[in-house]
Amino acid sequence: MIEEVIYVADPMCSWCWGFAPELQRLRSALDVKFTLLVGGLRSSGDTLWDDGFKAFLRQHWEEVSRATGQPFNTQVLEREAFDYDTHKACKGVVVMQRLAPESVFDYFHDLQEAFYVKNIDITQSDTLAQMAQKYGVQRELFLEFYAQTETQKELEKAFYKAKTMGASAFPSLIVLGSEGHFNLIRGYRKAEDLIRMLR
Repeated sequence: MIEEVIYVADPMCSWCWGFAPELQRLRSALDVKFTLLVGGLRSSGDTLWDDGFKAFLRQHWEEVSRATGQPFNTQVLEREAFDYDTHKACKGVVVMQRLAPESVFDYFHDLQEAFYVKNIDITQSDTLAQMAQKYGVQRELFLEFYAQTETQKELEKAFYKAKTMGASAFPSLIVLGSEGHFNLIRGYRKAEDLIRMLR
């Protein structure tokens, strides 16, 4: 019997954005606890922001859009410079898990939409704080928690947990059973297929 489903994702992961409608359907269909765990896709300086990388991203995003129907705004690829550091947005999610846990899935979705549709830079702490205000979190409080060493430790702990449970590709679902066993489902799947698997 399923007790909990852990959704492992990154707000700047294109396949996670593609999976967003399927996740919503899945959460609506299953009467189980869902937990969000950030995985960490890219850290600062991982990849050089050059024409080759931007062409790769454009092709990849087009592929995800064709497969999922999700919209992508490629304006960010016109920027001369951009630090594709997804850990900062992940850290914002960890802050929300501490300050407004009931809103963390909605906040995560807002971050995805902001980056992939609205061309908003969600690697900026002030932007992350402004977006949290929608859920009653004061900007100053968000930034205070964002800067705390404890928040960074929680972020690293989340990355480690995802890795040790085998969720090396995003999105992933870790399905916990009543006896403590878990199943790992990696990659994009349609909600109806997942529902059949999990019921």
